[in-house]
Amino acid sequence: MRRVVTGPVRRRAGYGWTVVGALLVGAGSFAVIAVSGNVWVVGFCLAAYIGHAVVWNVLAASIRQKATPAALMGRVGSVGRLVGIGGLSAGAGLGGVLAAQWGYRAPFAVAAGLFVLCALLVAATFGHFRAFEHADG
Repeated sequence: MRRVVTGPVRRRAGYGWTVVGALLVGAGSFAVIAVSGNVWVVGFCLAAYIGHAVVWNVLAASIRQKATPAALMGRVGSVGRLVGIGGLSAGAGLGGVLAAQWGYRAPFAVAAGLFVLCALLVAATFGHFRAFEHADG
């Protein structure tokens, strides 16, 4: 997926726009899941979400490696995994609470909103991504 999708899209659109696009694919996937009752539509959206996750993970690792001094690479990678797994755990717990209170579609609607918020935050920080654009050669 890195060579087929992430690399070419990132080279054309840049890190910032590719990250925003990936986040919006995640948001759209969850928004459709929140309102759809069709198993095929939900299945397609889950596949699109996994595609978003692959692109996001490739770009996040690439940016993290470019921004981190070599001597700190292991520590930063470990903290990144800790925060990621902690976030997944907290999200699963919060999703369970939301589903119990408002139904199984509520966590997907909230997640879609959070993804849009994250996309806006990334768009507001495009300047930070420019330093990495030409580091690939």
